[in-house]
Amino acid sequence: MINKSPLKHYFQENDISNSLAAKRLGITPVHLHRILKGTHYPSIDLARKIESYTDGVLRWYDLVKPEEKASKTKCEKKNDI
Repeated sequence: MINKSPLKHYFQENDISNSLAAKRLGITPVHLHRILKGTHYPSIDLARKIESYTDGVLRWYDLVKPEEKASKTKCEKKNDI
């Protein structure tokens, strides 16, 4: 099982319902539940939406699979050259 997402804590602290958050993120409540439960990681695109939704409190690179984070970071470095 994947480590639990920090989203659950953020939603509880900010009194945000899972159904409202799912709607605002453009995903189904089931998809959000799986992320909160820790059985799925969000995609990079969804992780970036979450970062925006939380005003940067949660960073996209802390939410995605470690492999995705490494590959995305390498791509970004190549583009910066």
